[in-house]
Amino acid sequence: QVSGGDAHPIYAPMLLPDAATAAALRNQTGIARAFEYFDKVTVACVSIGSWEPGISTVHDMLSDEERAHYASLGVAAEMSAHLFDAQGRRIGRDLGERCITVKAEQLRRIPEVVAIAGGQRKAAAIDAVLRSGLVTSLVTDTSAADYLMTAGPTPKPALNRADPDGG
Repeated sequence: QVSGGDAHPIYAPMLLPDAATAAALRNQTGIARAFEYFDKVTVACVSIGSWEPGISTVHDMLSDEERAHYASLGVAAEMSAHLFDAQGRRIGRDLGERCITVKAEQLRRIPEVVAIAGGQRKAAAIDAVLRSGLVTSLVTDTSAADYLMTAGPTPKPALNRADPDGG
């Protein structure tokens, strides 16, 4: 209402038990129509989660075995159900097949992607996602900002924000 725009909600769980169920839901008329808007978005707001209980929605939705599997791949952060290692490379792409979310390639084409995350417990995760090049702006607090200032330079995203891991 405040923005004057129309809402296009996606009434579906973010994580499904298997890729076939996720694909079926993505093809459902209401969800498919909402997904069509992803390519029209000019500003996206996303959150960042650390790979630990209570700090990552995705982490908390997985079984113990799945959490252990993704941890063994080096997951350090998640954003929009995409997993990242500490260097900002996307990992665990198989999980994305089970999720109802925007694709990383679509996020890269959005001119302004604003991440909203803070706190010491999320600081390393914020750093990891910033290194991915998917985020153009960050809203955070002093605790996370202090960590980021000492973490070393984060590569500045190119205008086209090419995927650093080639995906």
